[in-house]
Amino acid sequence: MSDVLDSIKRAHRALFDEFDWKSDPEVFQVPEKWSRPKRRGNRLIGDCDDFAMEMDYRTSNLVPLSGRRFCIARVNRSNETYDHCMLAFIIDDDIWISDCRHALLTPRSSLPYDLWAWNKGALNSKWETF
Repeated sequence: MSDVLDSIKRAHRALFDEFDWKSDPEVFQVPEKWSRPKRRGNRLIGDCDDFAMEMDYRTSNLVPLSGRRFCIARVNRSNETYDHCMLAFIIDDDIWISDCRHALLTPRSSLPYDLWAWNKGALNSKWETF
């Protein structure tokens, strides 16, 4: 396992340990807002896209932009379907996912989500399935 992957795993775990999930209406008083989480005392609060944006910020010095992508997956739980945002890392041809629901950085193949899509990069706002 590479040193970069080890560093990303540590960054994910540190963020996971200080993050509390709260909906955008609770945090920002709007239905949807993509932003880095808000700090409340020694905790960070926000939803899944806020977690992903904070992880992107914390790892920008470890992984080039071409190796980090925001991704969305379809979640089917308890007769409810919704989209969930995460940050994907492409490391040595493997895809690793930073997900606010999992304490550890997780290989994409180990997650139970459907219909994966990610953005193609900072200069291209199109999304593609993967």
